[in-house]
Amino acid sequence: MLNKQESDNFSKWYKWEDRKDIFFTSRGPFSENEKCSEIYAIAISDENLSDKPFDINNKKIVYFGMTHQKNGLMGRLNQFDNSLQYPIKKGPGHGGADRMKYCFRDYDRLIPLLFVSVLPI
Repeated sequence: MLNKQESDNFSKWYKWEDRKDIFFTSRGPFSENEKCSEIYAIAISDENLSDKPFDINNKKIVYFGMTHQKNGLMGRLNQFDNSLQYPIKKGPGHGGADRMKYCFRDYDRLIPLLFVSVLPI
């Protein structure tokens, strides 16, 4: 479980479509493929969370993940996106997104409601 100090270090929320902007934050810019571990949180909200601070108690958070893969955070988020679009878009998948698809089958309706925040480790 994250403590208050750790949760304060998460980035602000980004719209899913704007997830590449994560790489141009106060920490960056840094390479999309930078090899560092990161925890990411995904929220679904009809309220626009963009630019709002991360709050560990936000009830809209539906998924936490972690990556330290060779393609970095963007590679992992793209895998998440691939799974949400499967079978239309194929590529490396993501188990968490596969489970989300059972509740949110319409990609085009889901994406405007999807937000991501990251915590570098």
